[in-house]
Amino acid sequence: MGPGRRARRVLLSAATAAALMVGGLVPATAAPAPTLPAAALPAATWPAEPGVPEGITKVGTEPLPTVQINGVAWTQLVVGTTVYVGGEFTSARPAGAPAGTSEVPRSNLLAYNVQTGALIGSFNPQVNAQVKDLAVSPDGATLYAAGSFTQVDGQTRYRVAAFSTATGELTSFRPTVNATINAVEATNTTVYLGGIFSTLNGAPRVKVGAVTAASGATLPFEATIDNRSVQAMAIEPSGGSIVIGGNFTSVNGSSNPGYGLARLDGATGAMLPLPVNAYARNAGDNGAILHLSADDENFYGSGYHYSNNGNIEGTFAGTWDTGDLSWVDDCHGDTYGAFPFEGAVYQASHKHYCGNSGDGFPQTDPQASWSYNRGTALTIEPTLINRPDIYGYPDHDGEPGATQLNWYPNINAGSYTGKNQGPWSVAAGAGYVVYGGEFTRVNNIPQQGLVRFASTDIRDETDGPVHSGDNFPVRAVSPAAGTVSVSWRANYDRNDEELTYRLYRSSTNQPAIYEETVRARFWRLPTLNFIDTGLTPGSEQRYRVVVRDAAGNEKTSSWATVTVAGSGTLGEYAAQVLGDGASAFWRLDETTGATLVDTTGLLPMAAGTGSAPSSESAIDGDAGGARTFDGTVQGSAGSTAAAAYPPAVFSTEAWFRTTTTRGGKILGFGTSASGSSSRNDRHIYMDNSGRLLFGVQNNARNVVASTGRYNDGEWHHVVATLSQAGMQLYVDGARVAKRDDVINASAWRGYWRLGGDNLSSWSSAPTSHYFAGTIDEAAVYEGTALTLDQVREHYDASGRALAPVTAPADDYGAEVFSAGPDFYWRFSEDEGTTVADSGPFRTPGTATGNVVRGVPGALAGVDDPAIETTGSGGHVFSTGEVTNPQEFAAEAWFSTSSTSGGKIIGFGNRQTGTSNNYDRHVYMRDDGRLVFGVYTGQENTVLTDAAFNDGAWHHVVASQELRSGMRLYVDGELVGTNPQIRSQNYAGFWRVGGDTTWSGASSAFLIGSFDEVAVYPRALTAEEVALHHDLGATDGPVNQAPTAAFTHEADGLAVTLDASGSTDPDGEVASYAWDFGDGEQGTGAQVEHTYGAAGTYTVTLTVTDDGGATDEQEAEVTVTAPPVNQAPTAAFTHE
Repeated sequence: MGPGRRARRVLLSAATAAALMVGGLVPATAAPAPTLPAAALPAATWPAEPGVPEGITKVGTEPLPTVQINGVAWTQLVVGTTVYVGGEFTSARPAGAPAGTSEVPRSNLLAYNVQTGALIGSFNPQVNAQVKDLAVSPDGATLYAAGSFTQVDGQTRYRVAAFSTATGELTSFRPTVNATINAVEATNTTVYLGGIFSTLNGAPRVKVGAVTAASGATLPFEATIDNRSVQAMAIEPSGGSIVIGGNFTSVNGSSNPGYGLARLDGATGAMLPLPVNAYARNAGDNGAILHLSADDENFYGSGYHYSNNGNIEGTFAGTWDTGDLSWVDDCHGDTYGAFPFEGAVYQASHKHYCGNSGDGFPQTDPQASWSYNRGTALTIEPTLINRPDIYGYPDHDGEPGATQLNWYPNINAGSYTGKNQGPWSVAAGAGYVVYGGEFTRVNNIPQQGLVRFASTDIRDETDGPVHSGDNFPVRAVSPAAGTVSVSWRANYDRNDEELTYRLYRSSTNQPAIYEETVRARFWRLPTLNFIDTGLTPGSEQRYRVVVRDAAGNEKTSSWATVTVAGSGTLGEYAAQVLGDGASAFWRLDETTGATLVDTTGLLPMAAGTGSAPSSESAIDGDAGGARTFDGTVQGSAGSTAAAAYPPAVFSTEAWFRTTTTRGGKILGFGTSASGSSSRNDRHIYMDNSGRLLFGVQNNARNVVASTGRYNDGEWHHVVATLSQAGMQLYVDGARVAKRDDVINASAWRGYWRLGGDNLSSWSSAPTSHYFAGTIDEAAVYEGTALTLDQVREHYDASGRALAPVTAPADDYGAEVFSAGPDFYWRFSEDEGTTVADSGPFRTPGTATGNVVRGVPGALAGVDDPAIETTGSGGHVFSTGEVTNPQEFAAEAWFSTSSTSGGKIIGFGNRQTGTSNNYDRHVYMRDDGRLVFGVYTGQENTVLTDAAFNDGAWHHVVASQELRSGMRLYVDGELVGTNPQIRSQNYAGFWRVGGDTTWSGASSAFLIGSFDEVAVYPRALTAEEVALHHDLGATDGPVNQAPTAAFTHEADGLAVTLDASGSTDPDGEVASYAWDFGDGEQGTGAQVEHTYGAAGTYTVTLTVTDDGGATDEQEAEVTVTAPPVNQAPTAAFTHE
C-alpha cells in the first residue's frame, strides 16, 4: 500500500495489537530467528541496491519458519501480530518438524504469531467442520469464523461463530444458518454472510444475508442471488456497500452487473452500479470470482474459468469511488486469492503464463510441461496496457494492467484436496505477507500449509541468487592463441532483478578480472561473455563466477578449466559477437567432419551429408572458412545437446550468400534436431524471390519481410530480434522490417537448426524448405535483443564500412534525431528518387511520380529544401515494410492552398498507386480542415475546427498510443483527441503526399509542399511537439524553461527557504520570487521568513530564466509556535 492506503481486514492500532499480546493470546513456543550468513565481500565494494518501484515496500522471498498443518488452509487473517487460520486440518506442528511428529491437535482453526511463526497455544477452539472464511470487526474486538461447521467447543454454532480477540473465548453470537457459508464480512454493528444457504434464523435469505453483531438477529438486508453460490465478499471502507463474488449468473434479475460479481447497498441489499463487471465476468458451472479483498481505494477480485464461462484467471482492481475498472492482471492460471500490502498486490494462484501484461513470463508448452508460479506480486497502481492473448483465450486487450514484480517464491503443489494446488489464500499485516494452502515445500524447504515472508524493513533478505555449483556452470574455451573465452548464463534471484557478477581466474582470493551488473528474470537470462587475453599458450587456466544480490547474498559457480591454445586468432568480429552476449556461436570454420563447433562451448551441431566446408569466409581477413548447404534435408544441421525451451527474448544472426530461386531456411528453432520439425519458429528464411522473412509463432504465424532481395550471390548479414519492442529484421546493418504488435512467442522444447527445416504454412513459404547457399558466423543470443548500434558494429567488424550515423547539425534536426524516429526525411536531395533518412535507422524513402525537388523549406533559419507535389500522383513512400504499428507519431510540415484536399501522411498497404488498406493518416478535406483517422472496422477520427489551406507552412503531428488513444497537434498545439487505442492490422508502408482518403477530400493526392517528415515508434509528448514546432518556426534556438526547486527548514515560526537547486537547461535562473502563503512575498535564491501564527502554509516559488521563461514549485511548510515560557522553580538547601 502506498501512502494513504490501508488494507482492510488486516491492521489494528498499535494499542490494540499490544492489548492482544498482553491480554490473552500468547505464543506457545517462540521460534528462534535463523542466523544470517556473513557477507563474503565488503558490501561497499558492490553496487548499491537498485530498490523497488516507488511506494512499494520490498518483501523478501525467504520462507520463514512457520507452524505447519496437516490439511489445507482456506483463509487467513492478520490481526495485530496474530494470524488466524481457517481450513480443514486436525493437527499443527512446529516449523521443521516432519509430518507425524511433534503434532498437537487443532481442529480447523488456529492462530500463530506473525513475528515468530509460533503456534499460539491459548487459542484452540474445537470446530467440527471446515472453516471457509474469517473476518474481524473494525474495532478489532471480535473475530468471526464461517464455514460448514455446526459445533464449536461443544456448543451449537450453525456455520458462523464469533470469538473475543482479547481472550480467544467463544462469544454468545449464534445466528442459525441452514447451509455452508463461504464468505463473511463485518462492521462493528453488522455481519454479512454469503454462501449456499437459503434461510437465516429461519427467515428466507438466499445465499446472502446480514445479521446484527450484537445479537445475531436477521437484518432487512436482502438480495436475490438467482443461482449457484456466493463465494467472496469485500466491504466498502464506509460500510455503505458490499461487493460479492461467486459463480452466480445474475443478482436481482441483472446479469450486468450480476454475472459473478455485484455491488449491494449495505442496508437494503439493493443492486448498485458496478461497471467493472463488464470487464470481469466469471460465473456458471466452470467459472467464478473466488476471492475479494479491499483497501481504502479499491477492491481486488480474483477467480477462475474454463469452457467459455468467464474471461479472467488473474486479478482485477475496481474502485470504491465509482465501481470502475482500475486494472486487470491478464495472466493464465486460476487465482485463488489476492491481497494488497504496502504498494503491491500479492497473489495465490497457479499462474503459468503472464505474457499479455507487459514483460510477463512465458508459458512452457505442452500443458504437461507447464511451469507454475504460485506466489506472485504486482504493482497496486495501473502501469501498462494489456496486449492481445497469443493463445486465443479470452483476454483484456487494451485494458489497463499492472506490472509483475520480480517476486517469485517457489511454492509447490500439495495433494491433500486432490486438486493439485499449492496456496489457496494470501494475507498481510504487521510487515509480513502470509500464504496458506496445501503446499508442502517452499523454495524446496519443507513447510506444510502455512508460510511467512517478511518485509526487508523488518528482516534482512537472505534468499539470494538461485543457482550455484554445477547448476551455475561456467564455460571456458580457448578459440585462439593466448586467449580464453569465458561465458555463463545469467543467474536469477526470486526477489532481486539486478545481480552483480564477478569473474575470477585461478583464485577468488585475487581481484576479479571482470565485473558486470545485469538485470534478468528467470525466463529472460542473457549470456555473459568475457575474452581473457595475454595468457601463456599451453598453460591451464581455471575460472569461477561469484554472483551477488543487493542484500549481499552470494552464490558461486563451479570452476571451469581450460588449456590455452597455442595457435589461431579470434579476430575483431568474433570478439564483438562474444562480447555482446552470444549464447551460441557457430563460426563454421571446420575443414573436416560433421561437427560444427560452438565457440561458447554450449551447443555444438551435427551437420548432414549435404553440408560441406568452404574456404571462403564472410569476414574480411578471417583465416577460417564457411559452410555450404545443398538445399536438401541432408544439407541441414541441428544442435546435439538435449532439447531445451527457446528464449522469450532473443536475437539470431548469420552471414549468407546464395543465388537460389527456391528459397529456404537459414537459421531457426524446431522440435527435431534433424529431418523435418513438427513445430518450428524463431527462424530467418528466404522466399523464392530472394526476400528475407523472420517468423515467430504464438496463436498465429507472425512474420516480417524485407522488400529487398538478397539472392544476388553476394555476402549479406542478417539479424532478427524479438523483445518487448516487437519483431525487428536487419540486413547489412539497416533495419528492413519491423512490427511492434508481436512481443511473445510460444515455447516448446527443441533445437537450433541451421540450413533448413520445415516451413509448411508459413507466409511466402518457398519451394524448398532447405537453403542452397553458403552460411557463415551464425549466432544466437538468448535473453538479448541486439540494438541497432550493435548490429552496425557487427557489420563494420566484418571489414565492411557503413556510413557513420550522426545527428544533423541544426537544432531542429538534432532534436528530431534525439527523439528516435523510425525514419526522418528532410528532402535535402536536389534530384533523384532516393530520399535519405537523417534519423538513426537510416531507412530511406523513394519518391515516385511528379515530385518537385529543391523548393524552399519549412524551417526558419535553416537552408534546407523541401519537395512539392502537384496532386497528380506524386508522393514518397517508405522502402521498409512495417506490420501493424501499435503506437506511433507521424510528423510533417506542409504548405498548401488546395481546395481539393488530399493526404499529407499516412500508412497504406501499397507503395505506389492507391492502397485498399489504409489508415493512421492525416489528410486535408476540401475545406482545408485536417482529419486524423484510424480504422477498426469503423472510421475513428479527429477533425480540426480551423482550416489550414492558407498557403503558409504548418506543423502537424498525429499520434496514437495504448494509454491515451489518438491525439492531433497543429502548430504545436493539441487540437483534438479520440480515445481509440487500436487500428487496422496489416503490413504496409508510410506515404507522404497522397493515398486513398475518407470523405471530405476530392483528391487522394494533395497539391502542396512537404518537409521534415518523421515517424516515431511512440507517441511524442505535448512538450516534444511544442519544442519541435518552436524550433522549426523560430530562427535560432528556442529558450527552454527552467525548473524550480527548493528546500525548507522550519524553526518555530521561522522558516529558511533555499532555491539554489533550481536549474535552467540552456541558460541561467535570473530571478526568484516567493509567495509565503500568508499574504507576504519575497525575492532571492535563499530567504528567511517568520510567520505570525502556527500552521501549515503553501509556499510558492516562481523562477524566471534569462530568456523570460518561468516555472513554479509549491510545497507545504508547517511552523509551530515557540513553547510558552514557564516560571522557574526555586530550590535551595541549607545546613
